[in-house]
Amino acid sequence: MRPAHVYARIPAEQHTELISALHGPWRTATRMMIVVLSAVGWLAAEIADLLHYDPATVRRWIARHQTEGPTGPAAGLPRKGSPRLGERIHRLLQTPKAWTTARLWRAFGRPKISLTTSANKPAGHDPD
Repeated sequence: MRPAHVYARIPAEQHTELISALHGPWRTATRMMIVVLSAVGWLAAEIADLLHYDPATVRRWIARHQTEGPTGPAAGLPRKGSPRLGERIHRLLQTPKAWTTARLWRAFGRPKISLTTSANKPAGHDPD
């Protein structure tokens, strides 16, 4: 007869590696688990404790799933700058002037992105 309960035994460093993976490359799967655990009745605080997240983060991902569906808890950061930023850069670069990163940033109206991000945005090309 099989035992009723079987528990995994892992060393502390492996536990740390697994938690790091849940917050890193496996983050999308973790977000899906947050939604599944919530759907079966777990509280945000319980999920947060299990997965080593802040309860506010757990609630944010549950809410995002509620509004955006399965594509909501996806990996990646929100896009920086406005959707029209690429067009604005392209128009500005058509104007003859010695454009520097700082001049471009000021010409954009000092958007809430860093000078580095404005310099890295490809002129006239907006992939999304």
